[in-house]
Amino acid sequence: MSRNQIVSIARNGSTLFGVIGQNSQQIISCDYASVTSIAHNGRDFYIVEKQDKFGINGEDGRVILSCVYDSISILNQSFPQYLKVKRNGLYGIYNIIKEDFERDCEAKEITLTGNILSIKYPKTFLWGLVKLSSTEKVKLPF
Repeated sequence: MSRNQIVSIARNGSTLFGVIGQNSQQIISCDYASVTSIAHNGRDFYIVEKQDKFGINGEDGRVILSCVYDSISILNQSFPQYLKVKRNGLYGIYNIIKEDFERDCEAKEITLTGNILSIKYPKTFLWGLVKLSSTEKVKLPF
């Protein structure tokens, strides 16, 4: 696990956050309204917020997802590598280990029970079920 630390500064009446490394070198500049650390398999990732939009940075500071998402959160504590990502009112699943979307942002709602995803689509309002790690299309209707 990294020894990076989230730090804050006051700038123009606001508190902004960033990340510094163990030798006090800047990893992520203090330009964000919030920074939240996610640790998985010895790697750190950061959910960052700027102008009410969210993105993801790696432990080296590299931008993985730009700050264009309405929200980003861990889908389930049992599977911290999977993030629930919302954009334009629709949800998707992002895998931070693969650095790729498992499911694009096209669902009205996504929930996880065990390793089964329940996905509700906006136009039909029907639910489908699929295994979390599966690449197959969701089976409809439910």
